[in-house]
Amino acid sequence: MNLTQQEEILKRMDALIKRNATSDPKSFCKKLGISLRTLHRYIQYLKDLGAPIDYSRQRTTYFYFLAGNLNFTQWVEESPKGDSDIKIKKNHKVEVN
Repeated sequence: MNLTQQEEILKRMDALIKRNATSDPKSFCKKLGISLRTLHRYIQYLKDLGAPIDYSRQRTTYFYFLAGNLNFTQWVEESPKGDSDIKIKKNHKVEVN
């Protein structure tokens, strides 16, 4: 899976979490087309970025316990010589209001 695909999954996860529409973890995986293990890795990745994610067994959904936004910023750095080698870097930033 490339970075663009991973970013799209993270964006879908964010949208579903904001709507409290993830359901249980197995259903959430099916909605995203990923394995349960991958879901747990992505949830941990978002938590490591500072995303305030929790899971409610009562409501059967993941949710953000603080208001905020998950922002993805991308930039392209060209080599100093101006040749065709281009490096793409991703920076994932979580902003909590």
